[in-house]
Parts: sequence; structure tokens; C-alpha cells
Amino acid sequence: MKKPKYLSYSDFDEYKDFQKILDNKNIIVNFSASWCAPCRIMDKHFNELVYIKDDDIFLHKVEETQEKALMNKFQIKAYPTIIYFKNGKIVNIKEGVVSVKELQTNIKKYFR
Repeated sequence: MKKPKYLSYSDFDEYKDFQKILDNKNIIVNFSASWCAPCRIMDKHFNELVYIKDDDIFLHKVEETQEKALMNKFQIKAYPTIIYFKNGKIVNIKEGVVSVKELQTNIKKYFR
């Protein structure tokens, strides 16, 4: 089963400039925690999106218990939190569960 890529802090730190990872890409990052019930719902929606998104949209997941430094870097205070990046810039931050339909709508809104 195809799933979003898990990001680690080293994925960001291996570049001197964080923007090199994000430049010229459309990325949606799901910040979640394994102990969080709403996060498990969001994980299902995010995994479903893998099959229906465009190829130029990259999905990543960051797990709180494994990547506290990355959570701090983006000042994540609620779980789940979805951050949409377009060409290296944050275009939207959404806290809480987002439906698959809303994810699709936001892809059109922020990336087209």
C-alpha cells in the first residue's frame, strides 16, 4: 500500500538552506501524534489522498513522538496540523481533522 513519506528532521537539516527542499514543489505535511485519536482519522484521510492527488503534489507525515525538533521548528501546538507549502512558502495551516474532500479543495485552491 502506497503511503505518504515520513519526514525526519535530518531531511531538513541535510541542506544548509531549508528552502532547497521546498522550492518549486507543492507539499502537504501532516503533523500528528500516535496517541492522538483525531490524528488516526486524519491519517486515514491523508492515506486516501495518496491515490487521488496529482503527481506534482507531495505528501509527507511528521510524527510527534519521533520528530519533536521538527514540531518545534514549525511551532505545532495542536494535533493534527496540516501545513500546505507552495514553492517553499507556507500558504495555509489547518489544525484539526480535514476531510478528503476539503484536502482536494485546498489542493485546487493553493496549488492551481
